[in-house]
Amino acid sequence: MNLRTTLFITLLSTFGFTALFSQYQIGLVPRVSPDKSLSHKLGFTDITVTYGSSKVNGRKIWGELEPYDEVWRAGANDATTLELSDPVTIMNKTVPAGKYSLFIIPKEKGPWTVILNKEAKQWGSFRYNDSLDLVRFKVPIKTTEQFAEHLSYDINSLSYDDAVLSFRWAKIGFDLPIKGDYVTKLKHIHEELLAEITADRKWVTYLQIAQLFAYEEIESDLAMNYLDQAETLFNSEGGKWKDNEKYFMGHIYFVRALVYQNLNENSKAKQAIQDCINISEDKGYYNRKKAMIDEVLADLD
Repeated sequence: MNLRTTLFITLLSTFGFTALFSQYQIGLVPRVSPDKSLSHKLGFTDITVTYGSSKVNGRKIWGELEPYDEVWRAGANDATTLELSDPVTIMNKTVPAGKYSLFIIPKEKGPWTVILNKEAKQWGSFRYNDSLDLVRFKVPIKTTEQFAEHLSYDINSLSYDDAVLSFRWAKIGFDLPIKGDYVTKLKHIHEELLAEITADRKWVTYLQIAQLFAYEEIESDLAMNYLDQAETLFNSEGGKWKDNEKYFMGHIYFVRALVYQNLNENSKAKQAIQDCINISEDKGYYNRKKAMIDEVLADLD
């Protein structure tokens, strides 16, 4: 028995195979498949995917390196994880806030199965326990035109509420639609903010949220309600802000016009813009935002 073999046996007897292997996992040697972490903010919700990025390296992936019909870690090294700071909806199924391991069952034909499992910290899929599954999704697979040498995930927002989590490796990929609840979270944050700020600034928060809804063309009824509250609070609690009444009231009227436009009530939208012009033409909001306001007015004709 040579010296190297003797040393190795001594290490195993002293620390045990599991302990020695776990040391390798935490980085005593660089991993062949590097760990990667992808963070994305969907509205107010933080989404993080952590995974090991394998290379194809000339191998046949699907059906050989990664067998069909078997649970796979969806990456390399530790099980891939998905972490959410708030509840979301994925493929019409509710997923609570938390950190989950993400597994995939590849199929030779038909949709693949994507699994979120409650045991987030585990090495590969060797100790996968289906009794801890939170949810499973049947996901359509697509063949990609571009070959992906490195396994990767990506997240792209489509709006404040909608995003897509994408998986790509070799010439296979899939997309998981994720839907947040931006409006509910925004309402909650707004309620907390109203309890903290002075009365003369509360109207501003209602105006800002109404403007966001107007630009995104969402929650028009709620936006109109917030504009009513902004105008009422400005008139009653505006304080020093009322020194620039022509600007701020012109702003409120313009956002009101945008909301009416979203509701397809063009005559009311035109009147709101006329109110904006009447109060703020000389040195107010219209005076500073003339090009933008005139463009909206032209769209209403």
